[in-house]
Amino acid sequence: MRQGEPLPPWRREYDEVVMRLLEPYPFDVGVLAGYMLIASDIMCQRYDLLNLHPAPPGGPVGVWQEVIWQLIAVKAERSGVTMHLATPEVDRGPPVAYCLYPLRGPSFDPLWQEVEGRSVLELRQVEGEDNRLFQEIRRHGVARELPMVVETLRALADGRVAIRRKQVVDAHGRPIPGLDLTPEIERVVTA
Repeated sequence: MRQGEPLPPWRREYDEVVMRLLEPYPFDVGVLAGYMLIASDIMCQRYDLLNLHPAPPGGPVGVWQEVIWQLIAVKAERSGVTMHLATPEVDRGPPVAYCLYPLRGPSFDPLWQEVEGRSVLELRQVEGEDNRLFQEIRRHGVARELPMVVETLRALADGRVAIRRKQVVDAHGRPIPGLDLTPEIERVVTA
């Protein structure tokens, strides 16, 4: 399935079965970390579902491998991890919380120099995911993913951020573009 294509009919049917199985277990918010299926419109309408995405708000979409190749292709200065509200539009739901991290500095600069002048197509064909820059970006992202899940749920539980009628709001009920948890995530990562 490609970005923007409708889900096949069996996917809605699958989600209907999943929702029936979930009925005995009411919950305020669900987490789709690692779920790897696109939630259908009916599932997104019924539940507030959080999706873990390995990019900053407004950043590249797709699976983590594609995100990293896109970051390399545009010579990105930073990346991030986002927990966003799942919508039928893949990886584009409103951010609930996010963190950012630099893709420049001592651990990255020599790796950017290694790929200078080479196309992403060449890097993918010759080195693939063994490319050292690719691996370093992945390492930094993975280090932040679990803390992002935990800290997002903590922020929801503490009321620092909330989901009201499919809109992300702050503690005062004002719409926000997501809660920046970078300081909290960096404390966990560096500990």
